[in-house]
Amino acid sequence: MLKVPKVILLIESSRLSGRDMLAGIGKYTQLYGPWQFYRRPPVYIKSDRKLDIKKLKKWKPDGIITRDTEDVEALLSLNIPAVISKVLNKDLPSCYVLEVDSVSAGKLQIEHLLDRGFSNFAFCGFDNMPWSQTNCETVQRILAKAGFGLKLYQQPSNKSQRSWENEQLFIAEWLKTLPKPVGLIACNDIRGQQVIEAARIAGLRVPEQISVIGADNDETICNLTDPPLSSVSLDYAKAGFQMAEVLDKLMKGRHVDQKDIVVKAQAVVARQSTNTMAIEDAVIAQAMHFIKKFSRNYMKVTDVCDAVSISRRSLERRFRNVLGRSVTDEIKRWRCQSIEQMLLETDLPIAKIAIELGHPDAKHIARYFKSIKDITPGRYRQQNRTQS
Repeated sequence: MLKVPKVILLIESSRLSGRDMLAGIGKYTQLYGPWQFYRRPPVYIKSDRKLDIKKLKKWKPDGIITRDTEDVEALLSLNIPAVISKVLNKDLPSCYVLEVDSVSAGKLQIEHLLDRGFSNFAFCGFDNMPWSQTNCETVQRILAKAGFGLKLYQQPSNKSQRSWENEQLFIAEWLKTLPKPVGLIACNDIRGQQVIEAARIAGLRVPEQISVIGADNDETICNLTDPPLSSVSLDYAKAGFQMAEVLDKLMKGRHVDQKDIVVKAQAVVARQSTNTMAIEDAVIAQAMHFIKKFSRNYMKVTDVCDAVSISRRSLERRFRNVLGRSVTDEIKRWRCQSIEQMLLETDLPIAKIAIELGHPDAKHIARYFKSIKDITPGRYRQQNRTQS
């Protein structure tokens, strides 16, 4: 009879990232398990939630999947294979770790705000969280290459002032000092939600004066924010699947060369917190609004000209001067974003997506998409959807 591996699994389920990781781990064990798990009891169950390492030793676990919380060093003393999701960024040189691809996430956040015409940018994160600092440094570096600066929020030095009741006043005052309109990048959705709450205290309008984008795409947080928060979706489910895959190999005594498991950024899920255009030219702003609003319909340049009552020659010249691209380029870009959104957020066949977006057939939409993204719609969906 085959032995069922025993795994200490300490990933929280209170946030989307944790739930998605657990879903990925569960998917792996459905395919290649079963495994037996030790998990902390939920907070609403009255029990001692502190880890008892002696009891865990008696349980004779074979492996560990955990966040790098305060218990991580005690867990590693068990000297069994471990895969760790970095939060506190402790020095764990001998472990297999999971980290977010801050470069791809930051690039998507910036591109989303640049697409809306912003030239003023700000970042709000957590000073004591290394992953937040990495995100900030990445965003700062990408913006610098594009010729833009970045205004940074610094948390109060006094820890007692970092409670949200106190800190929201600090953030509100900082928001008032920013040049407007400003595109603000939050390190995650929780911080994005807090920024929007602070903006309300400061009497600032979102998204007209401050457009905010987060990361994680935790729909519960994003949709409870007022206005709803735009965010970058991250493929934690696929990463969870890979964590389980690596641990399985380690528990079987196999060698695994790659020690980093990377959470890939997928796409921007746009909501009302960035639903604006930071463009001073009123005609261009109106044209961009029209293109965005009707991006799921077949559209010609003349349709845009008619909508803003201007000649094609004048509109093309203004687009080139303000945005550095043609009206056709802008139509294609927004049409492509509509295709991306439907590929990632629906299970519709590509032929059905083609019909929905006014393309004659699947071959036509495939050629159109590949000419812009240099990848077929099917391949794009395969690469960016979670592990199936």
